[in-house]
Parts: sequence; structure tokens; C-alpha cells
Amino acid sequence: MQQPWWSIYLLAIFMLGLDSKLVGQAFQPEFAESLMNLTVPIGRDATFRCLVQNLGGYRVGWVKADTKAIQAIHVHVITNNHRVGVSHNGQTVWNLHIRNVQEEDRGQYMCQINTDPMKSQMGYLDVVIPPDFIPEETSGDIMVPEGGTARVSCRARGMPEPRVLWRREDGADIVIRDPNGTKTKVAMYEKDVLTLTKISRSDMGAYLCIASNGVPPTVSKRITIKVHFHPVIQVPNQLVGAPLGTDVTIECYVESSPKSINYWVRDSNEMVISSSKYEVVNTVISSFESRMTLTVRRLTAADVGGYRCVAKNSLGEVDSVIRLYDEMVISSSKYEVVNTVISSFESRMTLTVRRLTAADVGGYRCVAKNSLGEVDSVIRLYEIPGPTVKNTSPAYKREDYKYSTPIEGPDNQFGSADSSDDEDERDTATYTTDRHSNAYKHENVTRNRTIHYPPTTEQKLSNKVRKIINKFEIEEFGNNRCCVHSLLVINCILSLGIIVVLDYT
Repeated sequence: MQQPWWSIYLLAIFMLGLDSKLVGQAFQPEFAESLMNLTVPIGRDATFRCLVQNLGGYRVGWVKADTKAIQAIHVHVITNNHRVGVSHNGQTVWNLHIRNVQEEDRGQYMCQINTDPMKSQMGYLDVVIPPDFIPEETSGDIMVPEGGTARVSCRARGMPEPRVLWRREDGADIVIRDPNGTKTKVAMYEKDVLTLTKISRSDMGAYLCIASNGVPPTVSKRITIKVHFHPVIQVPNQLVGAPLGTDVTIECYVESSPKSINYWVRDSNEMVISSSKYEVVNTVISSFESRMTLTVRRLTAADVGGYRCVAKNSLGEVDSVIRLYDEMVISSSKYEVVNTVISSFESRMTLTVRRLTAADVGGYRCVAKNSLGEVDSVIRLYEIPGPTVKNTSPAYKREDYKYSTPIEGPDNQFGSADSSDDEDERDTATYTTDRHSNAYKHENVTRNRTIHYPPTTEQKLSNKVRKIINKFEIEEFGNNRCCVHSLLVINCILSLGIIVVLDYT
């Protein structure tokens, strides 16, 4: 059945009114997504993006929430900040641009739609700042006396607050000493202020202060700590020998701060400079260490003597003398020089003189020297006067002639006994110990003698000449008696043309 026309008219009016109300509610603007928070380093650009659906005839505005300052409405910039701008992509994407972000730009930003009631959402702009040192609160290079206290500070600013670390440029540990003197070694030290108490020369050097807060770039500052002290000289060898005609080098090691003036002087106070005769070299080892070397070319008798290495700075002067001598006795076809290590503190010096001649007779001095002092001992080598020793055994016609003395103690005189010793032609002489008188009694010898010597076990000697060493006296009592402080029996025969061995232990 066909509906009357007026019913259709009423339905149309209802539907039109309903449709207008429904359409107004169904197509209200909405935010498509939340406004993102931004973290931007200072000086960079920041962009907030606001996504809107069904904007229709409404407008989008931007407000800085903490100051209530309107930034822009729709496509128009309202603020006087020339670094602020807006852009959009159709009716959906609306952007707020902040160029060259500064600290004052930090805060909440609101994207608004001018509906009734107003719709809005907010995002936070965080402006981060890389670390930077505060000049007035950061130390420069410093100088302190050895044993004093060095205090250096390194303060940095930034957002977030920077972390400050110290380390040594050379990679060595930093030594921290507490008031009790306890030392702690660390590779890195975290604090604004670095304090080094009772500082030593080993603490000298460049220290790096490093500040970081996660915002590039990390910054560092190089601070040099100089420790001042009086010059010190160390000499490895204070007595240096070399054969004539050869080149010889002597050296001194210097520690000084501030840097010292180093030079060489002879005994005559004549300064030694580089020339065809001398080569003077100063080599830098570290910030406070150096090595002085002096090479004397084609050594002559005139070059023998003392050479003084001198180091001088503003805190004082120091020197050390090196004695250069003609090293006549060196290993050769004539001499054999041997140094044998016995233990960590003992050694044995042996000098063998081959084919002894009259020119070899005289004094031979063994010398030992270290940083605590020097000691020497002299052996007098001389020809036995009168007839030579007769030996019934052909196997002993040529032997090495050895005798020994401790390296410490007074000078020792070495020589043959009275010629009566040479008359002992027995193939074997037996000595026994008298424990009460500490004397050896010689059985089966042509002359009587008493030789004072510490007790030992029984010894047998095969037709050997007995040599008496150290301080001795020969007293004539008809038959010879040799009174000595110590005795050493030499297992060889001394005469011209044989081999002589000087043995120091």
C-alpha cells in the first residue's frame, strides 16, 4: 500500500535532523597517534609531528605549555622566535620545527585542535649538552717539589652532568697515597680533583682528564705535572780500562728536573767537547732521565786519567768521576783474564800469565768496585833468585802457577819462600795437623820449619814449591822458620818460561 505523501515528508525531516546530529558526532577531529618526546643535542634541529584525523574545518595550534606561549596557529607562526616554523602534509600531518635548538627551548609542547571542548596532547623536548670544561675551575700544568703535594682539578659542565675520569698518558698506574702513607695504584681515578701526596719523580708526567655524559663528543684535557728535584748521577762503571790505540766509551745516567745542563770535564778542568778526538752525546730517556756518553778515540797515554760528568740545574749541581786507565792486562795470547760467578754475591777473578819473562815481574792489582765502595788487592810476582827448582817428575816440568786471596781485605804480598824451599826434592811430603798448636809439622824434610795455618785435614803434596801469601816475615834462626798469618800451597813450580796464574776468589 502506498504511503501518504506527508508521511514521507515527516520522515525526511527527521532523517535530515538526525543525520545532521549524527554526522556532527561521527566526524569530530581525533589525534591519530601520541606526540613523541624528543631528545636533541644543543645546536641541532627538532621537529614535533602531530597526526590528526577528520580535521574538517577545525584548526591545529602549537603552544609551549610551561610558558603558555602560542607558537603557531594552523599555517601561521605567532611567536617572535625566528627559529620556529610550521609545515603540514594535507589535513593529517602537522609539524612544528625548531631550528638550532637552545637550552631555553627545553620543555613541554602542546598540539591543540580548536574543538569545543579543546582537544590537545603534549610532548617533551629535552635539550642535551655535551661536556665542556669550566676554564676557571680547571687546572693547567703545575710544578711541585719532590715530596710535596700536587693538586689538580678538572670540572666540567653539560646535560646530563658529566662524569670525570683521570688517567696517565703513558698508561702507567696513578699512585694514590692516603694520610697513613698507604699507596693504592689505579689505572683510572674518578673524581673532579686529583691529589697526589708525597709526590715522587715517578709520578711526573702528563695526566688526561676525561669528561663524558653520553652526549658526543667526549672531551679531554692534558695536564702536565712536573716534579722538581736536585740532579742525581748514576755511573755504571767508575773505573774503565781500554788498550792503547782503541776507542773507549764512558757513560753517566742523569736524573734531573728541571732539565739539567750536562757536560764533561777532565782532571785539568778542561771541558770536553765533540771533536775528532772526542764524541759527546746526550740521549733523552724520559722527561727527567738522560744518558751522557763520552767516546775517546784512539786512546793514548795522555788520555788516561779522570773524566768528570757534570749535571747542573736551578736546584743544584752534581758530578761524578770516571777513571780511565790503560788496560794493559787483557785477554790475549799473553794473558787470559777470566771472571767466574760463584754465587749471587761471589765471583772469582783469574789472571793467567803465559810464558813468564822478566818483563812480567811486578805488581798485579785486582780491583772490585760497586756503588757502595771500592777495594783492591796487590799480588807481587817476582823471579826466584838462585838455582831453579829441581823436579824429579817429568810431568811437572811445566805447570800453571796459581795462588788465591779473598777479594776483600788489605793488600797482600805474594812471592817465593826462602831459597831453602827449593832444596826440597822429596817426591812426597806429608803434613799432619797439630790441633793444639795449629801448626803443621814437616816430616822427612831437610830443614825444619814451623808454618802457622788454620787446622785442616792431612794433605799430600807432590814435589811442589810452597808459596806463602798475605803479610809474612822470614826470620833467620839458623834453620829457616817462616812465621805467617795465613798459608796457601801452590800446586806449580815458578821459574822463567812457565805459566803463572793469579787467582783471586
